[in-house]
Amino acid sequence: MRHVESCRIVAVSFNKLQFAPPPGEDNFFVKFYNEQVKSPQAKCLMDYMITMDSKVDVCAEYNLDCVCELMFLATLPDFRRLGLGRALVESTIQMTRELWQGRGFQDVAKELQDKRPAAVTALWTSVYTQKIGNGVGFTVLSTVPFNEFEFNGKRFDERIGPEHQFSQQAMYKL
Repeated sequence: MRHVESCRIVAVSFNKLQFAPPPGEDNFFVKFYNEQVKSPQAKCLMDYMITMDSKVDVCAEYNLDCVCELMFLATLPDFRRLGLGRALVESTIQMTRELWQGRGFQDVAKELQDKRPAAVTALWTSVYTQKIGNGVGFTVLSTVPFNEFEFNGKRFDERIGPEHQFSQQAMYKL
């Protein structure tokens, strides 16, 4: 979302189509991790995401071929509590619904145009995103305390502050 007066991007959502890999193949994140990820910080982030996503295999558990993963959601501090995050989550749900119905593929890579996401998934990492997810109707699939993850010998819960105690794997089924 762009702030009209300043033209600054003040809130953003990154979404990705995630689909079940063919039998015997690794999913996107595992492939990406093995082939592309080099820095310790990126490896730690990917380890966290892979671990969280593995708590519930959404495609297998809910018999889905494809989901839209809401990968990152952020709002600049000066623009929090204005409903921008919720608006972006609602837009992601609407976009996913349109893709599920076969509309809106002009901006999707050719090799993915036959995919029909039947749900939106997310990893809610803060009390703020957890509140948004709950408010728009996401179902929590798993909850994992931040003290189970660490980077450079320091647990996540020691890095991010006491108000954010756990991460949630969540899904909004269309």
